[in-house]
Amino acid sequence: MTTSRNRIVAILKEGTGYLAARPGQALGIACLAMALGALAPLLQVKAGLPDDLDVGMALGFASILPLELYFGPRFLIAADAMAGGSPLNTAEEWSRHFEERWLRAFGAKILLMLVVLVGFLAVLVPGLLVLLFFGWTPLRVLVRGESLAQAARGSARLMARAWLPVLATALTLAAVYLCCYFAVDALAQTLLPDPSAWQRLTHPIMWLANFLVGLLNLWLSAGLLALYRSVENA
Repeated sequence: MTTSRNRIVAILKEGTGYLAARPGQALGIACLAMALGALAPLLQVKAGLPDDLDVGMALGFASILPLELYFGPRFLIAADAMAGGSPLNTAEEWSRHFEERWLRAFGAKILLMLVVLVGFLAVLVPGLLVLLFFGWTPLRVLVRGESLAQAARGSARLMARAWLPVLATALTLAAVYLCCYFAVDALAQTLLPDPSAWQRLTHPIMWLANFLVGLLNLWLSAGLLALYRSVENA
């Protein structure tokens, strides 16, 4: 029990250390998330779109694509390279590797999400199993340069032998993330309950919330990278 707890703490520290080692990049990505978060209400106001939750969520998902597609993965592959340990992603070559891999990694992520969604819609358990055993596929494509088939097989082999520690640490990461996320959301709701699209565009608390959530999302991705590296190295 103590060993498991120490491993989880070490992974949390390592993931946080990726952000601490590159504070300028981390804060820059959070600032970009803050700016992109304003695009959804801006489109609602300028285009006269309905000011409701579904429209806001759809536009919000579209607005963060640059982060998911390019800037977030770029931070992760650089963090992995600087941490060392793999000839497939070195400190000297990570930038070139990223340009070769980022689009394939994004495609793998979209495919994984679609398969998981279908699994969830059919029966909950298949979706969970797909996510559990093939969840590392996009990351392996990005940081190890594997093909989609190689990454999927490698992810499944990795999880077949290490699913229990991975699951325990991933749930801890998710719990910390959700606690922080709901704390930010509660603060925003307290200071600005039921904001309109115009308020989401112009109110400082909404900009602050978008900044903090962007930083929190990057922290979660960094924590998952640290978790992957620990299992891979083991």
